[in-house]
Amino acid sequence: MRIRGDDRERAGRSLADAHLAGRLTDREYEQRCLALVEVGSYSELDQVLDGLPEQRGIHVEDLLVTTRERQAAVEWLDTRLAEGRLTVEDHERLMPRVRATQRRGPLVQLVRAIDGLVDPLERATATDRLTAALADGRLTAAEFADRSEKLADCYTDAAVEELLADLDSTPLVVTPDNLRSLPSQQRRLCDDDRQQALVLLKGALDKGRLGLTEYDLRVRHSLAAATVGDLGQILDDLGTPAQIYRRPRGRIRRAVALLCFTAVSTLMGYLVIATYRNPGAFCAASFVAVVNLIAMLSIPSKNQPDYLTGLRRKRLPGLLFAAGVAAGVLLFQLPHG
Repeated sequence: MRIRGDDRERAGRSLADAHLAGRLTDREYEQRCLALVEVGSYSELDQVLDGLPEQRGIHVEDLLVTTRERQAAVEWLDTRLAEGRLTVEDHERLMPRVRATQRRGPLVQLVRAIDGLVDPLERATATDRLTAALADGRLTAAEFADRSEKLADCYTDAAVEELLADLDSTPLVVTPDNLRSLPSQQRRLCDDDRQQALVLLKGALDKGRLGLTEYDLRVRHSLAAATVGDLGQILDDLGTPAQIYRRPRGRIRRAVALLCFTAVSTLMGYLVIATYRNPGAFCAASFVAVVNLIAMLSIPSKNQPDYLTGLRRKRLPGLLFAAGVAAGVLLFQLPHG
């Protein structure tokens, strides 16, 4: 839809007002006036009025800054400097940003952030942390230079903490399970961490868990790893395998059988004593009971593997059971009189 003549004239007056208010420089004003002559639709007109109050649907944060608003921000910086809440260095760094900010929203955010500026001591501490990270291998020289430049542009405590969040200096025990359990996988690795990884890889090589070619490859990757997550991927399959309990077949059945045999043999002994009054039968029955009781107790269980430390082999319960059976046979060979 082609624009009407009065709308074009109104746009011209808006450009002139913006120029007088300082929203537009002389060059920007001339360029927009030339573009206004060529516009043929309202969408093109909105582009000419970009950042001005007359633009359709514009938000307050997107308005171009006036000279008065920019001067107020400069005076705010000067006041904070005079009150001692702003250092000379911070004032010199912030002033160019205030003068270069074009939109109202970013300028307001910049002024509001002044009250939460980083204390000079905190900035020095952050610089020391970066230097320590460079010394112990958590940062390369290029990364140190890049973060130092970013630190100079950090004006709030939150921004500094975000910049240093992955530079934890707490000693780290490098094991696959420990690396996997760390909450921050972006934590930077130091030279000691990488050295621990090399020791772990050497142990895996000596145990035959890694071949020589794969060992060399993992060593190179470990030396190049920058974060805990990177190193965890290299060492993940070298962790301690989980111990899985496997229930021995026939354990319950064997225990029940031995228990029943012990009870029956004991009962038989007392029946023989009551019927034949034979002390030898009592001794044999008691031997059967004791032997089978020991056999039953020697069967491993899930919570308590052995009651007797000497009965650890799988064949001993069977041998003791056989001895109990032999004693039972001898029981019936005793004289009855």
